[in-house]
Amino acid sequence: MAPMSAACMTYAGIGPRTSALLVDALVFAPVLAIFIILFDRLQTVPAMLVYMGYGALGGAYDIYFLTRWGQTLGKMAANIRVARLDGSVITFRHALLRNSVEITLWMVQTVSIAYLLASWPEPEWSAMSMADQRRRLAERGPFGGNFELISYLWIGSELIVLLFNKKRRALHDFIAGTVVVRIEAEK
Repeated sequence: MAPMSAACMTYAGIGPRTSALLVDALVFAPVLAIFIILFDRLQTVPAMLVYMGYGALGGAYDIYFLTRWGQTLGKMAANIRVARLDGSVITFRHALLRNSVEITLWMVQTVSIAYLLASWPEPEWSAMSMADQRRRLAERGPFGGNFELISYLWIGSELIVLLFNKKRRALHDFIAGTVVVRIEAEK
């Protein structure tokens, strides 16, 4: 993909970015369904491996597609792409930095869940419903059941920052030195 000049870039706002996120969620929905089915039926150690694999796959999806094409499947559908501030193509480093907060949160959560699952008595785990398993893991996790709250606070801060700057950059764009642009502006 050819770089574009900063003067001809049209920045993607909340609408196209939300559309892209929804398409990516739909693409990932079958993986999530398989994860839920497997996690509910597995004993502690296999459940731990499935949880770790699901999180790693989610991060790898975004990083791979952004590094390879500057777009996830959702961004392709929304006709937007991630670029450097000067309009040039992003690298693996940029894609990794854009996802660094989510990766860090996921790693802390995954390590804690792995520890909890490894030390959980198997008969007790297997006897619980999936809802009880999730609730008990959340309660015993490093965030004391507030992992979703911390994630929502991060997402909310991303949205606020995106809405109040000219280039429509979210916090992860500031971290990585990137911007999301409309592809039509490249033509």
